[in-house]
Amino acid sequence: MESLNSSFLNPSTWSKNNLLQLQNSGETISSIIIYDNLLALVAILGLSVVAVFHGTLWDKPDPLHHFWYKRPQGDANQDGQKETESRDIAHKLEALNKDVVVFWGSQSGTAERLAARLAKECHVKYGLETIIADLGDYDAASIARIPASKLALFVISTYGEGDPPDNVNEIWSWVLTNKDEKLPNLRYAAFGLGNSNYKSYNKVIDVIADAFDTFGAQALLPVGRADDAKATTMEDFLSWQESLFTVFRDTLNYEERDVGYEPSLSVNFSGFGDGSAISQGTPFHAHSDRAFLQQNSEIHLLPMKSSRILLGTENRHVVHIELDLSQHPEMKYRTGDHIAVWPQNPDAEVETLLSALGLQSRKHALVSISTLDTERKLKVPSLITIYNLFRYHLDVCGPVSRDFLPILALFAPSKPIKFLLQRLGSDRVAYSSYLSAKYTNIARLLSSLLEDSQTWTELPLSCLIEYLPTQKPRFYSISSSSVVQPQSVAITAAVQNTLINPADACSSSPSQELIPGLATNYMLRSMENSSQLHVHIRKSKFKLPVTGTVPIIMIATGTGIAPFRAFLLERARLHAMGHAVGKTLLFFGCRTASDMLYSDELPKISAALGDSLEIVTAFSREEKVMEGGKEKKAYVQDRVGSRFKEVKELLMTENACLYICGSAGMGRDVVKTLASHWEKEMGWNRAEFSEWSKQLKRKRKWFEDVWG
Repeated sequence: MESLNSSFLNPSTWSKNNLLQLQNSGETISSIIIYDNLLALVAILGLSVVAVFHGTLWDKPDPLHHFWYKRPQGDANQDGQKETESRDIAHKLEALNKDVVVFWGSQSGTAERLAARLAKECHVKYGLETIIADLGDYDAASIARIPASKLALFVISTYGEGDPPDNVNEIWSWVLTNKDEKLPNLRYAAFGLGNSNYKSYNKVIDVIADAFDTFGAQALLPVGRADDAKATTMEDFLSWQESLFTVFRDTLNYEERDVGYEPSLSVNFSGFGDGSAISQGTPFHAHSDRAFLQQNSEIHLLPMKSSRILLGTENRHVVHIELDLSQHPEMKYRTGDHIAVWPQNPDAEVETLLSALGLQSRKHALVSISTLDTERKLKVPSLITIYNLFRYHLDVCGPVSRDFLPILALFAPSKPIKFLLQRLGSDRVAYSSYLSAKYTNIARLLSSLLEDSQTWTELPLSCLIEYLPTQKPRFYSISSSSVVQPQSVAITAAVQNTLINPADACSSSPSQELIPGLATNYMLRSMENSSQLHVHIRKSKFKLPVTGTVPIIMIATGTGIAPFRAFLLERARLHAMGHAVGKTLLFFGCRTASDMLYSDELPKISAALGDSLEIVTAFSREEKVMEGGKEKKAYVQDRVGSRFKEVKELLMTENACLYICGSAGMGRDVVKTLASHWEKEMGWNRAEFSEWSKQLKRKRKWFEDVWG
């Protein structure tokens, strides 16, 4: 356009044809010149008028002109100050006139739930004004400014192999890097959640508490620790909480109150709905911070493409399920990621609970739910039917915690029921015996105590919403390859029903009860109906090396084979496309040869990969090994030890990656076996081996995906 315009405006470039076109349109060269002169004259007159009326009709002085130089800068400072204050826990405690902050750090939600329970008990029993704080929402350095008149309580879990939960990363970094920090005014108590099957049992809370002590903080009592390996998390917490409350009474001179139940929620009936118009039971993430959303996809309802039983016994099944991603292109995964399944409570348990509460006729009634404390987040939908609340959002199938029983006693329909609940709630041994005798969840507990036509009509819904845990997802290693199956995702899961009394496993009594696994039985029921599952994807660091020629060593037992099936399928695809594939060594442990998962697929994959793949099995109930002159069962770690020289060569010379997937106990035994052989063959001590393995983890050459 520029060359065209310049040529058009230059008369010397006009051709005869140009002039003829102008003449044919009734214009002449002279008319063009006259028209241009008129335009120039109008422009000059316009500029004269503008100049004359400057400052009167236009561009009048702004009487607030000087504020342009004050307000923008002031607003920026004010906004920045508000943002700083919102992340300053000391400032927030003062501004809201709170006595206690209960910090939580959680990966699965258990620590968050316990923190909320602790905050409520501090308020109900001692009248303390409390605030529940996500550690990721506040600047760690602001903890140093908490005055001595306030208390800081910490409930933090240890995730994986000694890792902090995502929302604990900031304070974790802060205590590790600020060695000269001073906390003379901080009065604190700390409780950790962990699993003793892991070698870094409760490492996170221990490191943080040790740092606080080094910084000069005052611990109100020794660190408490829960052990999920013993299934005593709640009882461990209650024991520590009682010790804390003893300090409240005896040392801090807080007066204990007996006020019964104080609701923190408002629950009101809002008419009737059809059950589906208001809520389809779609779960939602409890957290919306950027770090969480970067690691977790949105929750979607995915249809099943296919499913099959890999292993079936009387009390144990292993299932393979493939879900269709084609309708949700934004939901992507990479080989090695995790899939989270959001379970639903069985309809029978929900109906039992509704019947015990006397709410059968109102189960499709809508309830509106809101918090009475604006600082606390609502963990369930604010408008939902009673049925959907219990079916999809509250965990009604888990055991009832002992501290809930005295609260239930307040609303008991008879004095004998009230007395029994009070006794069980105050006696740990008695309640443990009660639980060991029968499968007891909230529905079965309330129902079993009733006589004749009694119901729990006086029990407020707000009480159940507060004390029952919200439904949480269960995570599984994805067993499909995103390269081979980008539009579908596979789950490999063991459906296990646990006997109430394992000691009576040989009993022929028909009254023997089983505790069904909630999520896996939900999947099993869904398979029967070719149904759908609510799921989301969580990113994982458990990844294949970028280069396919890098050797890999995989060690698994049971359903720990899941991610390795995906690894093998991906390498087989690369090999089929003509790409070179490095040495692939799989150690796989099972009870018997008939328990070997994917026994139909592994030979085909082995044939496809040829000499690059070797599978070494260990069948513990069928094979024996010699150790110390004695014969014992052959476990997967024994097979790893027998191939020590090759494993060492792959790791130390050929730059291989090591992967361990399965139970935490198996993972610990594999590491012990490797350390023992390094000590015998290489002359290393345990500290040297530990440091070397940590270096491999930092270099992303050593991966563990294990569970309790």
